[in-house]
Amino acid sequence: MTHISSIPRKYFFICLVSLFLGVPHLAAQLKEGNAPVLEQCKVTSLEQLMSAARYTLQKGIDPPLKRGDSLLIVDNNYHPWILEALERAAEELGLNTSVVKVMRRRDAGGNTLWPKWFEEAFWSSDGVVASTGVRLSFPMEQRFQRAYNRVYSIMPETLENFAYLPWSTFPQELDYAIQKKFHEFVNLEGGPRHFHLTDPGGTDLTWTMEMDRQWVEERFPTNLYKWDYALIRFASYLHDHGMLNPSGSKIADAKGVVATTVLHSGPIPMMRMYMESGKITRIEGGGAAGEDWKSAIQRYKDLDYKMPHGVGTAMWLEEVSVGTSPKQRNPIVCSPDYYKYKENVDTRGSWPSYRNWTQGLRRAGVMHLGFGKGWHPGADRQGQYKVTWHRDIELYFPTLTVEGRKLIDHGHLTVLDDPEIRRLAAKYGDPDALLKVEWIPPHWDPNRW
Repeated sequence: MTHISSIPRKYFFICLVSLFLGVPHLAAQLKEGNAPVLEQCKVTSLEQLMSAARYTLQKGIDPPLKRGDSLLIVDNNYHPWILEALERAAEELGLNTSVVKVMRRRDAGGNTLWPKWFEEAFWSSDGVVASTGVRLSFPMEQRFQRAYNRVYSIMPETLENFAYLPWSTFPQELDYAIQKKFHEFVNLEGGPRHFHLTDPGGTDLTWTMEMDRQWVEERFPTNLYKWDYALIRFASYLHDHGMLNPSGSKIADAKGVVATTVLHSGPIPMMRMYMESGKITRIEGGGAAGEDWKSAIQRYKDLDYKMPHGVGTAMWLEEVSVGTSPKQRNPIVCSPDYYKYKENVDTRGSWPSYRNWTQGLRRAGVMHLGFGKGWHPGADRQGQYKVTWHRDIELYFPTLTVEGRKLIDHGHLTVLDDPEIRRLAAKYGDPDALLKVEWIPPHWDPNRW
């Protein structure tokens, strides 16, 4: 392992319940349940982190890293044990590893700007372990078309969540097969698809997706690597959730209401977003988060991205994602005292809590919806920086239909009942045990957990 100590210091800084899935007619009866603290989650040694560290490097980066490849670990204030576990796993694989800290800054428009040395280090590495914020900052470029799948995101997590074994020991073949079934069910390339989403909190939203790669390339001013991923790159299946991108659809017709009490940063007061023609027209409630969203919509309402659906940024429905892993869970179940959310009522919450809350969104059947225009790169095709704004909400017991067929039934991902998935699970053990959802929230509203 090589820390980047040979690079001038002015550039680099060294560092880094139960579900009975065997009975399909019962599978839809997912109930709000208990979220017990698991004794096996408690971390007392670095050895407990090694399974997750090996998973990150051996399964999280595609194509797989091989001996002699270069690995860049961007230290986002990770616990020292997490860094050491990643470095040890990299040494086992024979990788040339560099660990860096980097401070990002923003221009007057709020765009993320990275130092030149970091951009060069990013593009020259065969694999990168970093936060989601780093991954989303870099566009897909011709010189490195596989970049998106060469970056594995982990946020500053609790040791308990990083070490929790069921997600990191889940058979990769089965993991990919579940995500593949999700994409086959949705079948975005099969013509217009009509979606209907409801949940116990009052969400009732419909929208249509008609995806056309040529149409996107002709009409969108940016290098849309996220839409590339949704349309043609989903064979890699790396993120334990299937992504849909309504803002890349020919049709922008999302209509209804989205009601939520949780953002990626944690619980908020009930917030309702009323939608017409693909965008938010009114927000009620939400406390400080609601005020922040309303302010952003007003501030950017006339911003012209030259997007085909119209001006503005913060109001648009951009992302719809569905968790696909039965073994993911919210980290507070493992470490209930690690984070306190009593002040966490704004949009992002405190940085240490951001995204730690959200590991639960990867759990099969959980949904999150993203609003704004924050997925495209910071610069358009002419190199002009544009403001980006993207915020996410989460739903734990949604029901989602695609063309009238249930993809999710009250939080249960129906593809887990698919006979092919169960046959494949049997290859690795008891299908009921492998496909059992590990974490069922005690209530649809996290404020009542």
